[in-house]
Amino acid sequence: LELIKYLCLKSQNSKRLFVFLSKKLPELIRISFQASVSRVDTMKLLGLDILRILLRQYSKIRDADNPENSILELEEAQITSALMPAFNAGSPPNVIISAIDVCAEFLSSNIAPLERANRVSGMMVSFLEVYNDKSSEIKIGDAKIITQKAKRKTELAILNAWSKLVQNALVLKADTLIEFTKKYWDVLVPLWIISLREY
Repeated sequence: LELIKYLCLKSQNSKRLFVFLSKKLPELIRISFQASVSRVDTMKLLGLDILRILLRQYSKIRDADNPENSILELEEAQITSALMPAFNAGSPPNVIISAIDVCAEFLSSNIAPLERANRVSGMMVSFLEVYNDKSSEIKIGDAKIITQKAKRKTELAILNAWSKLVQNALVLKADTLIEFTKKYWDVLVPLWIISLREY
């Protein structure tokens, strides 16, 4: 997995490698999924890292047979399936935090209509519920965050993920994504301001 991650990163500066890996996307995403359901946390993190890199590098590449679509559109279901296990009961905070970021990357990539990505967009909305939870632990999906330090890191990761989503929506002028995020600006803006004051 480390080697695959290295090759994915290396492909940013190698057109030949970039093209080669573009032909292996289904296999690479399958590997990310297999890593995400592993019992070993380091493998889960590597799987999420690979997924993040693939989304950043290939989401804007068009399908040769259907130029209106991203080459990743056919892998949408597998990408979603690779993300969801990170929020299962027992997942450690570092895996959850990484997956929150990849959720934002996935929605920002615009590889599929927002209505089809409702599992991931639904997760993004549910993340905001942690700010109403005044108990000592918070719940992300089925996973529990117990320590105060992990709880704060998770809250910041959620704010960062939403800021990435809003920024990308505005930069790309993605109307559907802008309308989706707008519904939560009243919640997000005060939280961003508080976060900036604290840090």
